[in-house]
Amino acid sequence: MCAVANISQENRPMSHIANLAQSLPPTPPSSVPSPFASLIRTPGDYLCPDGVIFDELERAIRRHLFKQVLPSLKGRTERYLIIQGARGTGKTVTATDASLRYGFAVALLPASMLASEHEGGATAVLRDFMAFAAEASRTRRQRIVIVADDFDLSISAADEQTGKTINSLLVTHLLQQMADTHEPRNFDDSGMPIIFTGNNFTTVRSSLFREGRAAWHTHRPTLDDKLLIAFQLFNPRTFDDRRIIERLVRSYREESVAFWRALHNDLLTEKLDDLIARGLPDVAAAEAEFRRPVPLDPQKLWLLARARSRTGPASFL
Repeated sequence: MCAVANISQENRPMSHIANLAQSLPPTPPSSVPSPFASLIRTPGDYLCPDGVIFDELERAIRRHLFKQVLPSLKGRTERYLIIQGARGTGKTVTATDASLRYGFAVALLPASMLASEHEGGATAVLRDFMAFAAEASRTRRQRIVIVADDFDLSISAADEQTGKTINSLLVTHLLQQMADTHEPRNFDDSGMPIIFTGNNFTTVRSSLFREGRAAWHTHRPTLDDKLLIAFQLFNPRTFDDRRIIERLVRSYREESVAFWRALHNDLLTEKLDDLIARGLPDVAAAEAEFRRPVPLDPQKLWLLARARSRTGPASFL
């Protein structure tokens, strides 16, 4: 009351303007959705709902996430988890779905997002992405983990062909800062972990993922993992069918996990060709046909597996 009573006469017009400003309705939030909004997945929204769970990798992910929640480890545990391994072994799918199963929401960070023609552009994108994730955590009252897919293909990687650029150095420096400061954090002040997946991290600056900043896990699906995946995909119903799939997996044990889904798709493609050969089929009838179990013809399976194992890029120059 004293402050109001002591306002001078000449200050009253300014006070009047201020009062008018206060009476105006607040500016509504922008109706333009964030470019990152589609990259958030919530628990239950799995990339592969029927996927096989790799126990060792699942355990490593849960361990890393739980460390971020423990108050006694606040700011002390590694912020990053690096999952390295061969192509087509389900690293990113498992990182995402295991986090969702553990109750975290996931913000997916594609490698292609960290690119810019302008100096500092990539770090600006990364800062915006992290700010969006932190705001999403506060709004949703939910813990979020960042999953950076194929990070070894991002701007932070450099080999003899690509070399280092100002942008790659700036992104690396920002990530090192984020590892050391553990900022931003989730809504409950727990750590916001970041999981990186990739095939070749030797091209990334060693200081970024040094001890104290990152924990490492090498993902190597076992023969039993591949058998389980093949059984789930082909659904053998008889003893003979199971023997066929087991012999096939043992013969092609060096193939990736993705090989078996591709082989199953090859089998479905043959069924599709048969439907198309009869003329343009009714969609509902074709869908019903596709839902029926596919007979496991040993000769056909071996031929398809042999052809699939030889499929790859070729040069016609």
